[in-house]
Amino acid sequence: MTGEKSMADAAADIYTLLPGKNCGENSPCGYAKCSIFAKALLKGLKNVYDCPYMVDENREQIILILDDFFR
Repeated sequence: MTGEKSMADAAADIYTLLPGKNCGENSPCGYAKCSIFAKALLKGLKNVYDCPYMVDENREQIILILDDFFR
């Protein structure tokens, strides 16, 4: 990470933009909770299109957070 935010801060920012469904065991993204999905995004394990419930505007904001985090 070379951005200014810590992983915890960036994950919290991303989490606020996620739908908050916490889909549970057979979730489309592969994670039971949105907070874990947020961390997976920051680790490069998932991408923003893995959540089918996310609205485009929030997806775009998350992409900006990820770009800043990996900068």
